[in-house]
Amino acid sequence: MLTSAEVNAKKKVFLKEHTFFASFELYGSSKGFGIVNCATWGGFTYSLKGMMLDKMNQAIVKCLKANSRTSWQQIGKDVHLTGQAVAARVLNMEDQGIIEGYTIRQGQVQRHFITVFMATSQFDAFEAFLNGTEQVEQVYKVTGEGCYHVVFVCEQTQELEPFLNALLPYGRYKVSSAIRTVK
Repeated sequence: MLTSAEVNAKKKVFLKEHTFFASFELYGSSKGFGIVNCATWGGFTYSLKGMMLDKMNQAIVKCLKANSRTSWQQIGKDVHLTGQAVAARVLNMEDQGIIEGYTIRQGQVQRHFITVFMATSQFDAFEAFLNGTEQVEQVYKVTGEGCYHVVFVCEQTQELEPFLNALLPYGRYKVSSAIRTVK
């Protein structure tokens, strides 16, 4: 059986090792990211400063992680609070150090350039598929090699494979991936 001091010591080590990112909308237009220093231990969620997060703050952090562009009002609708109450809770979490370090995360997005060689004449269906895919940043109908050039963006390479599999009914493809941005 552990003593109270041993449990608290283990809890502090656990909390220091479990930090995750959440993204936020800054001043209504810029996208930024903040470190959310909290973790679940023993059925409760604690910040690194030892403060327990209530279910409402957990729900707010979850909403912000899911979509950084969400307004305070929309989060309020999702968690059954007013937009002002959500803003106050977020500011309180910032003051407590639960949310800190707003920065813009650059260089985390991967760009893949896909040349599609159509095997069917279903151009309208293919273009509708591309327009409905959120991660497709740009599409060009081209002459020369291939029929389309598609710019696909993702945070992890594993996100590319399902998209490539969805391309197969329309034809074959060739993928080139960006290593770094030159200009």
